[in-house]
Amino acid sequence: MNKNAITIKGLSEVSFSLVDSAKAERNQLLDESREIKTISDSFDAVTASDLFKRIQLLKKETETARKEVKGPIDEIAKSIQKIASEFIAPVQQEYERLRIMLGEYERMESDRRSKEEEAARKQAEEIHRVKIEEAKAEAARLEAENRKLMEEAQSQINAAKEKAKASGLDEKAAEIEVMTAIDEKQEELLSLRDEALDGVGRAVEATSKALTSSLGAGTGVRSRSSFEFTVDNYALLYASHPECVKMDSNKTVILALLKQGVKLPGVSSWQVNKAY
Repeated sequence: MNKNAITIKGLSEVSFSLVDSAKAERNQLLDESREIKTISDSFDAVTASDLFKRIQLLKKETETARKEVKGPIDEIAKSIQKIASEFIAPVQQEYERLRIMLGEYERMESDRRSKEEEAARKQAEEIHRVKIEEAKAEAARLEAENRKLMEEAQSQINAAKEKAKASGLDEKAAEIEVMTAIDEKQEELLSLRDEALDGVGRAVEATSKALTSSLGAGTGVRSRSSFEFTVDNYALLYASHPECVKMDSNKTVILALLKQGVKLPGVSSWQVNKAY
């Protein structure tokens, strides 16, 4: 989009300056006023009063001139504001509409992802529980086999010793021979048990990774929750949380009541005499 959506024609040569006669009049009044150091008698008072009125008149005329010069500029500023507001109004409406729609969609997506993650978590927990139970059962089976093996080994050792004794052979050597065979069998059983347990662990890890990767990563639409509000009752709000209410005085009303002699609680007042 063109950054210069709004242009102003004919203002490049406009300049502002003070009129020389006005500057001369102001400087003259300043010089005369600075000459007055004190007011000690009626002559000084008359001189100061006359100068005060002339200064007051210059202030009034300057303000009138300022308004007259500034009036057309204010109208231009109002026109610029109107053009910009009318130009951007439909865009702002669409911006707000899309912002609300996108925020609502992201909220629904967030709820959906939360539900999917919760379901996946429960599924992973169930798979993990089943695998653990399988691992325990396999370990118990292998442990039972190991006990059975040890019982059979003891019987084989006793039989070998009896056979060696009857044949006049060395009983200790027979026992060692049998134990060597048993150790090899037991080592094989323990290896199978460890392999089974490792396989269960790998299956659980793979299942968890698969469930995690299957979850959606979101839409990429950024959103954030925020509050909007309207105050229905300022009195109730102030009574419960005064820090939420910004209070200010109405100078015009207070001065009007003071002039009527009304004593206002919480207000200190005094009179000041000013020339006008």
